[in-house]
Amino acid sequence: MTSCAALPILTSTLFSTLAPNPTDPPYSFAGLCTAITDWNAAAANSANQIFAGATELDRKNELAAFLGNTLHESGDFVYPREITPCGDNVEDTGVLYCKPAGYSSGQGAYTDPYCSTSHTTVSNPDGCNCAGTVAESGSNGYEANKLYFGRGPIQLSWNYNYIDAGAALNEDLCTNPDLVATNDAIAWGTGEYCLSLVAQHSNLVLDV
Repeated sequence: MTSCAALPILTSTLFSTLAPNPTDPPYSFAGLCTAITDWNAAAANSANQIFAGATELDRKNELAAFLGNTLHESGDFVYPREITPCGDNVEDTGVLYCKPAGYSSGQGAYTDPYCSTSHTTVSNPDGCNCAGTVAESGSNGYEANKLYFGRGPIQLSWNYNYIDAGAALNEDLCTNPDLVATNDAIAWGTGEYCLSLVAQHSNLVLDV
């Protein structure tokens, strides 16, 4: 049994009991432990630590809330991408394409339900630039990196959440949102980012 250095109450045994068949990447125990350490070590988060309650009970409660939400959102850490828009996907020459539920080749452009065109990189509040629709790429479907559906342990979605989570993690999630489904540190980091928002605003209901 291995314990997280930054959070000893979180063990590999607990993780594997709760999620016996995680998809790795991005849902690895080691990746989660590293992400916790990295988040709390970042200077920008010095006043916004996670799993750092004054008592062990505080830390257990925060961990339980985090794991409960993320396990629910990701199907026990099995699904890195939202099923309806991208459960069926194919990689072609290094590019991932999504085939939304009911897709048939030749149906034309796909309307991204998570693109708010009024949110742009220069608007306030901001968001990743998106066109609202994505062109079909032959019989492959639609390029994943042009869509802002749910990804990762908290199923981060919407172009305005991707830009803010990316800024918090110093990653360009506008250009490459699928990093949230493929990179351990970034996937867990988005979950921690959302957790930190809730910790800062106890009455916040986050639309992810």
